[in-house]
Amino acid sequence: MANINIKLSQNIVNANYQQLIKSPPTNGSLGTLFDVFPKLGALWARDHAYYSALDFGGNQARFSFPDGASMTYTGLVLEDPYAAAGKASATKLSLYYSGVMSIVEGGQFNFNYANTTINGANSVSITPTSVLLNDLSFSTLLPAYSPSYDPVTGNVYITVKGAIRGDINGNNVGSISKVTATADKYVASTIVEGNFNLSSNSNTVAQGLSKSSVSGVMSSSVTEYYDGSYNRITGVSVSLSANQQIDEKLLADESSFAGADVISVDLPGVMYSDYLIASGAGADLITINGGGGRLHVNAGSGNDAINVGTGNHNIDGGTGMDTVIMAGNASNFAITPVGSAFQLRVKSNGDIDSLFNVERLQFSDKSIALDINGTAGQAYRLYQAAFGRKPDLEGLGYWIKDMDKGSSLTTVAAGFFQSAEFQKLYGANPSTTTLITNFYQNVLHRAPDQAGFDYWNNQLSKGQITAAGALASFCESTENQAQVIGTIQNGIEFKLWLG
Repeated sequence: MANINIKLSQNIVNANYQQLIKSPPTNGSLGTLFDVFPKLGALWARDHAYYSALDFGGNQARFSFPDGASMTYTGLVLEDPYAAAGKASATKLSLYYSGVMSIVEGGQFNFNYANTTINGANSVSITPTSVLLNDLSFSTLLPAYSPSYDPVTGNVYITVKGAIRGDINGNNVGSISKVTATADKYVASTIVEGNFNLSSNSNTVAQGLSKSSVSGVMSSSVTEYYDGSYNRITGVSVSLSANQQIDEKLLADESSFAGADVISVDLPGVMYSDYLIASGAGADLITINGGGGRLHVNAGSGNDAINVGTGNHNIDGGTGMDTVIMAGNASNFAITPVGSAFQLRVKSNGDIDSLFNVERLQFSDKSIALDINGTAGQAYRLYQAAFGRKPDLEGLGYWIKDMDKGSSLTTVAAGFFQSAEFQKLYGANPSTTTLITNFYQNVLHRAPDQAGFDYWNNQLSKGQITAAGALASFCESTENQAQVIGTIQNGIEFKLWLG
């Protein structure tokens, strides 16, 4: 079961859009985040080819550079501590450049080393041979006056956890289980978890000739913003292709949502892209608010409930028995049929929600059935055929619920025969003549013609149809549908039966 809770302020939506247009088209993908490490690693190597001092002690070697930067191997083990050249390994590599950046990588680093002389000075050369990375982190350390400092996001911090193997040729393959990111003026935290596969080449990525490929299945993505906004997606199984962005388009993939999902999306009035919630199969609980006419719902199969706030929305209930829930009394809204759909207008502000395949409307004070050609319409027409009157709201609510649960029209008609009102009008054991005469009067408002009477009398007398079946047939006759359509075309009021 997916649990999605999104609430974004206008400032956050604007900032996200500005970041998107700065660095299209792969901004926001996991591969783009991973590209940061080889690109910055290459810049580091270019600017720090020669160290100025080496501090070696215990299991640590720290290389210092003229610009104040440092490179530190921790957990260092020399295969032969007394050899001038040989093999070594370490469990952690840290690159630090004050006022610029920091990169920390943990795992298993294997390399060859050799003591050499450069320009008459003793030196140590290091040649990496292989690496197994379990965690990587990168952070910018830029002062606010730096030309590279982003005043919107501020400094950023990214971590990656997984199992990634790299070889001497720069090839990287492995898995990623968790990615986190923060931006100190913008994003308090982003955590993406799942089972992802990575493939990249550090050399070509650093040169801009290729991109890291990260694909797999995402189980959660949770972002918290400093202004209180949030984007929380949990309990999902979302397949991500290489370079696919983690953004609002994920909500439009109904294959990711197959259970009884709980989805809430609250957006500001100005949006730069559409938000379509395609909740797929299952009895979903959906809440929408705002969106400036760009927040819509396709609820898929299942008996769904959609709570609707402000804004203009297109809501397609899909299959199943779907209910739109509005805050406020029914008198605050105007319902208008448009083809096979309905428009629901808020009288106070003119907001319009277009409803497709939605069977029920629930207001604070009453409920309206929109399935005038479905079970609600049948229940309404049954009252007209049996009693020659509009249904009472409670009774109609009872029989609508009964039919929603699977009872047939004939079964419900048989239930009418047991009611006190029916027996008062027709008698406890009505004759065939009494039934036919009353059905004609209620539906056609006249006595039966001889041919019609003979037909129904023959059907009932020979057991070709039950009395309840005859009532159901009169209920759905063209004449009965025609006489009630003017009353129910804007929906059928009923009282929700809670029993």
